[in-house]
Amino acid sequence: MTPRWAAAPVALGAVLALGGCIGAVDRHDFNRLVEQRGGGLVSALPQGGIAALRSRLGVSDFNVVSVSLTASGQRADFYVRQPGRPDREDSYSYAQGRLGAPNPVRLPAGSADDDSFPISQATALGRVEEVVDAALAKTGFENARVTTVAVALADGDIRVTAQVDSPRSAAAVLFDKTGAFVRVQPW
Repeated sequence: MTPRWAAAPVALGAVLALGGCIGAVDRHDFNRLVEQRGGGLVSALPQGGIAALRSRLGVSDFNVVSVSLTASGQRADFYVRQPGRPDREDSYSYAQGRLGAPNPVRLPAGSADDDSFPISQATALGRVEEVVDAALAKTGFENARVTTVAVALADGDIRVTAQVDSPRSAAAVLFDKTGAFVRVQPW
């Protein structure tokens, strides 16, 4: 016995085609929605990079000088102090689920480890979506997007900075290491 759906391939194709349109968003609208949500910046990006670095370095925690998440290209860049060697720093890029090779960073002679912090203390990297949403809400710019999220020390504290750009304005929105809002700093 032939299944009923096999007897009507044209009807099945029409049903599948129509079913695919339900909830569909055209590419332009989709790209705009992604830009409004920080260009697609999500917690999975830095978390994937951190997991890959832990594995590569063979440690559960490591010190970084900075972390930068870039919306275009969906990339996370880490400036890492080598475990056990605070006089050595390497940069790593993480994109598309892959950690790149380390690139040595030149440091000034006698450079101290006082400009780095344990990655585990930057808990805002597990809340990127909330940081992006708060940055957009706090600026209130029309047609705005978050282009980068950066984490580094500022005045001895870990600071998270979301760069918000729009056709008419730009601002840096500052957060603490947990992702709690601090202030908006106009450009």
